[in-house]
Formats: sequence, C-alpha cells, structure tokens
Amino acid sequence: MAPTENDKPTGRRRPRRAVSGSQDGSLIVWDMDKSRPLETLRGHTGSVWSVAVDWELRRAISGGVDRVLRIWNLDRSCVISELAGHEGSIMCIEIDLSIPDEMRIMSGSTDGTMRLWDPTSEKCLEKYWGHSGGVIAIAVDFAGGRALSGSTDRTLRLWDLKGKCLDTIDAHNGPVHSVVVNWLSARALSSSQDQTIKMWDLDRGVNLMTLWGHTGPVTTIAANWEEDRAISVSEDGSLKLWDLLTGTRLRTCQGGGLSLRGIQADWPSGLATTCRGDGSLEIVDVTRGPSHDVLAGHTLEALCVSADFSSKPLGFRY
Repeated sequence: MAPTENDKPTGRRRPRRAVSGSQDGSLIVWDMDKSRPLETLRGHTGSVWSVAVDWELRRAISGGVDRVLRIWNLDRSCVISELAGHEGSIMCIEIDLSIPDEMRIMSGSTDGTMRLWDPTSEKCLEKYWGHSGGVIAIAVDFAGGRALSGSTDRTLRLWDLKGKCLDTIDAHNGPVHSVVVNWLSARALSSSQDQTIKMWDLDRGVNLMTLWGHTGPVTTIAANWEEDRAISVSEDGSLKLWDLLTGTRLRTCQGGGLSLRGIQADWPSGLATTCRGDGSLEIVDVTRGPSHDVLAGHTLEALCVSADFSSKPLGFRY
C-alpha cells in the first residue's frame, strides 16, 4: 500500500532527546539539540537512581529511593503503571525490547535482590537471591537467558533468568558500581568504589585486565566492544576513554571538579551524555575532549540518564 501524506516525512526532524533522574526526585525530558528541558516528571518521593527508556514506544521506567518502579508515558508526561515489591532503593533497571509492544523489566535493589517484572500484568515473574549486599548494577541478556549483577558485597554474580546463580566472582575491594557485558565473547567490565575498572572472562571467572587512573569511585562505564573502547566516569570529576586491547588511557576529560554519574555514549558521533553533581547534564565530545554542551535543570545532583542520539523525520514514529 502506498504511503499517505501523513506517512511521508515532512523534512523536519525530531530532536535528539534524553531523560535524566535526580536526587531532587524528578525526571527531566530534554531536547539535546536546543539544550533545554521539555518536561519535568514528578511522582517519586526520593532520589531517582535509575532510568531506562523505550524510545519507540515512548515509555520510560524509573526507580529510586521510594522502592517503586514507575512506568511513564512520555507523550502524556504521566505515570501509567507502578510496580512495588522491593524492600530497598531501586538502583538499576534493564528492559527487554526484543518483542514489539511487549516488555520485560529487571530491577536491582539495596534489599539484595533482583526482580523480573511483567509490566502488563504488573506482576513479579522471578526473584533472584544471593547477594549479601545491595544490587547496584545489572546487565541482562534476555534472549540468552542470562544476567550479571554487581553488588556492595564486592562480588559479581552470573545468573540464569530462572533464578539460579551460576557463578560468583570476588571482583573488587569495594562496592561494585557498574557492569557492562559482551555476551557473545563472554567478556565483562565492572567498575568500583575501589577506583578501578576490571575486565572479566565470564566463562572462566577470571580477571583479564585492571584499568587504573581514576582517583575516586568509578560510578559508571560504557563499552564499544566492536572497537575495543570504553568510557568511564567517576566521582573524581573526570571522564576517561580507554583502549580495551592495551588497557591504556586514550583521553581524559575533566568535569570542572563536579562528581560524574551515569553515562550514555553514542559511539558513531563520539558524543556522550553524563550526569553532574550540580544537577546538570554534560554532553562531551569524547574524541576531542572538550565539553560539547551543558544542560541545566535539576536542583540537586543528577544521578542517571538515558539518551537517544538519533534524529528521525517527524513523519515517522519516534
């Protein structure tokens, strides 16, 4: 069937967007092209530690200190569902987008558990017990039925999605803050309060490499496994670009002395969005070093961000 006039692109394009969560309890939807907030979403009663977004369905999932997962309709700027059950702060969220118009959510909490949710029925499908501390970071292979978690108990745990712990790795000398995984090669990166980043062989449970250079806790990492690159941000106020083949630092970008948390990288453009201690977002040109832009809006520290760097025609679904 031939496209109608309404189906054809108009020539104008939607702005690149981001959603951030903050210690002030709010989420802000941003227009990154014009460096301005579009909407402020209120509903949480404490710090928002994690946010994930399905940009096609225009849904955001957030969690934080108030122990409730909230699902937002970004077109209407309202909460459409709440998932309760955790007995501690929700620190991390992963969403399954493999099936169109369906979603599964995994969350990790300071109560020491992970939970798998069906947002349609608002039911918890599975609970994952084993950590002796809070679960701060998760990476999930929904298609392959696996997950990796990082905890304040300083360990990494590998799981199947039926709730069985497959392996436990004594990973760091401090709480684990972030994990990213290449499931095809069974390689993972973890970052920690101990100021290090470590690479792991998940099949053997052994450390392959330790990256040193930060002088504060490493709060978040992002990886481009195809090009063997990683980006890390830290409470020391720096962003670092790493070569994962050699373990060398390729670039350091200073954040003006402000603590940095949360990062979303767009590897083709070389841009990354990170959260700053003054409540703003910073867009950094990782390949050149200087700050690309600063987006101000939150009244307290920004803690998490999900960004969509694509720009699509207005005539198509965003």
